[in-house]
Amino acid sequence: MEIPREAIELSLEREVDRINVKRSLGDGHWDRKLMANMVALSNADNYEEAKHEWIATGDVWWSGNSNERPSWVNDHAGKCLCGHRVVYHFKILNTENGNEECVGSEHIGSYLILREIKQRTGLTDAEITDEMIQEWINERTQSMIQTAWWHTNGEHFTEMFDTIKEADLRINVKSKEQYFCWTDKKYKIKSRVLKRGSGKIGEEGYQMSSIVWRWNHPHNPKNQQTTRGYPNDKLWTDLVYFHTMYNAVHKAKLDAEDARLERLTTEWHEHQEKIKQERLERQRQNRLRQEEYERQRIERQAMREQEEKERKANLLVTNTDKYAQEREQLNDLSMFNNTEITEFKNMCDYYGLPVFDGNFPISIWESSFLLDIRRRMASGNELTPNQLKTLKNICSNEPATDKQKFYLSDLGYEGSFDGITKRKASIMITNKKQYDTFEGEQ
Repeated sequence: MEIPREAIELSLEREVDRINVKRSLGDGHWDRKLMANMVALSNADNYEEAKHEWIATGDVWWSGNSNERPSWVNDHAGKCLCGHRVVYHFKILNTENGNEECVGSEHIGSYLILREIKQRTGLTDAEITDEMIQEWINERTQSMIQTAWWHTNGEHFTEMFDTIKEADLRINVKSKEQYFCWTDKKYKIKSRVLKRGSGKIGEEGYQMSSIVWRWNHPHNPKNQQTTRGYPNDKLWTDLVYFHTMYNAVHKAKLDAEDARLERLTTEWHEHQEKIKQERLERQRQNRLRQEEYERQRIERQAMREQEEKERKANLLVTNTDKYAQEREQLNDLSMFNNTEITEFKNMCDYYGLPVFDGNFPISIWESSFLLDIRRRMASGNELTPNQLKTLKNICSNEPATDKQKFYLSDLGYEGSFDGITKRKASIMITNKKQYDTFEGEQ
């Protein structure tokens, strides 16, 4: 049969209050019984010597844990070594012969504790205070209260707390606001827990302080899980009440709130998807425009290249025709009278030049230059040093240099270099660069 929670707490707390610090036994009935029984289980045959064989181990057991009874209380569960009924069982050990027994709260607060503290700390009897003994007792009885409470109520408490803990952090709050979490990409509720409630439970306007805050909130250094190990009556009552209200009212309210947040989150994602698709469409249109622009640019470039090619071809034909005409003019002396022809030939002798004709120029410029120079010489005009230098160069048959030959080969010339003069190689290079042909004016 399960022991009522209230009865367990009452009995345990009363038992704690009955424990008093004692440094020696008295002459009462139960004290004398304890002395006799300890002597009977000791090596010594008198109490004054036998008492020094025993020590409190620190192990405790609550009689309500009937299914977890340790071996050292099996012989007389619920009773002290003196025979008196007890709630708390404190294990004592005979260090000489290994006998294990238990005493109750009336007898544990004696020299048994003193010896344990002395052995653990190295202090003398005089240095060990009553407060130190009482602290030893409180630590162990508190542990049993916790054990008893959780044995009776733990499963129920844990089930209810796990059910309402998230709701508590959304209902029992001082303030709350809606926000968008960019990490999770969803709408959430941010709140501040209510640390201090107001009103009375069940009354209108009752505001419960956060159950999580009071029980195990990590930011609350005084939470009951840390300081007590089990909830006080107020927290327990509020938990039961809130659990009832959660099922009746709060759950539906929070479900509606969650639905609204989910709807807002869905709308946000739909809007973001719309923006994404619009951006992708703009990128696609820009790409198409760029592709069309590039296509038109290539077409325009091809047209310009074709026009330039045609222009050069036309220019080559024009220049070739002009070159041929001027060469014919150089071969024709009919435009001069005999005196002019004689003067021209004398001037050629004077300068040490051959009587040049249409076979000497290899370009339009040279043919035009020779026509002009011939007119000057036929008129008896002296040539300038630069004119004479250029004329001698035109009339020279110096062969092409190795550098010119290599350059022509790099440009793609595959013909013979026989008869190609330095001047002809120069014009061939120029023609290839300007008209993309080695032929032309020469």
